[in-house]
Amino acid sequence: MVMENIAHLNNSSFLLRLSEHERSDLLKLGKKLHIRRNEIIFHAGGDSDFAYILLDGRVKIYQIASYGKEVILWFCFPGELFGLSEIFNGELREAHAEACRDLNVLAIPYTELRAFLTQHPGAAMHIIDMLAGRVRILSNSMLNLVADDVSSRVMKLLYRLAKCYGQPQGDAIRLPMHLTHQELADMIGTSRQTVTVVLGDLRRKGTIEIKNHMISILQPDRMKPSDGEANHVHFEQTASMVGIAI
Repeated sequence: MVMENIAHLNNSSFLLRLSEHERSDLLKLGKKLHIRRNEIIFHAGGDSDFAYILLDGRVKIYQIASYGKEVILWFCFPGELFGLSEIFNGELREAHAEACRDLNVLAIPYTELRAFLTQHPGAAMHIIDMLAGRVRILSNSMLNLVADDVSSRVMKLLYRLAKCYGQPQGDAIRLPMHLTHQELADMIGTSRQTVTVVLGDLRRKGTIEIKNHMISILQPDRMKPSDGEANHVHFEQTASMVGIAI
């Protein structure tokens, strides 16, 4: 089997949401590819003949703004499915996918994936839920850019990362990933210097802790969006469903 050990997958992973039978059938469909760090898996304007399952490592999905700035839409982690947005209607890619480190992916041809989903309606529903959740989170992020100051955007981003991937450690939540200040900035539309200032302020207040480039949220309740915010509706369910961070 392409992926023999799934114990390391996070709870929001697409693969973990499948039954053992569905997972086995899906993993048989693709070709395993080894991708080098900083190598482009697909690029905007390219053909959309394949979807991908990330087997290990981390992939960033991003677009390039008209003024040349990289805008990170989300990161993919092991067990997650990406490259879906355009394959069902045959359109050209609208985003780039780049390996953040040496990694392995499973490339599944569109025709094989379509046949699989026809035969496995439960897996098809998981994909619909995942895509709907991604649209919702992208919509929320756009609202955040307009309505929130930078400190609020940083805190909401860290909270979403924690909900999708966090590892509880007592009352704290550890983010099991190395994200640079520049990557965080590229996800919320600000500068690296500004993110550094905000993180430093959160550390001084005892809200977060940073050790060996890993962030732990010491007071998660302080990071949580208020229930009255329009873009917080159903966020708890969405974050755990889509397996992405935005």
